[in-house]
Amino acid sequence: MVTSPLVGTLVIVSIITVAVMSMFTATATDFCSLEQRDVAYECTPFAEDKLDTIPHTCCDALKKFKKTIKDKADAVKACYCHQSSVRSIIKEVDLARVNALPDLCDTKFGFSLDLSFDCSKAE
Repeated sequence: MVTSPLVGTLVIVSIITVAVMSMFTATATDFCSLEQRDVAYECTPFAEDKLDTIPHTCCDALKKFKKTIKDKADAVKACYCHQSSVRSIIKEVDLARVNALPDLCDTKFGFSLDLSFDCSKAE
């Protein structure tokens, strides 16, 4: 089978396009996976009152999570993901400790970590 150079070029362009689109799609959905995997994992022992001091790994994860937030749309998504994560373990965590995380880690968000916060107002 003989293929023309144009067909080969189109295949390569298609592969690159799919790869680039996948990167942007992954970025849009990474808020929840980052929140649930890193922040929840590293901060839950403190939030559950199992540790007296906040681990530096919790603050590192929180700061990494904040860096993924680039604009208002990102902030809204991140807020909803945070609230969903906390609600999934609400019986085990001390909400006052969860709400104190940004201050304890010197990391401010454009939204409150309080579950009563209206995420549509995140900035």
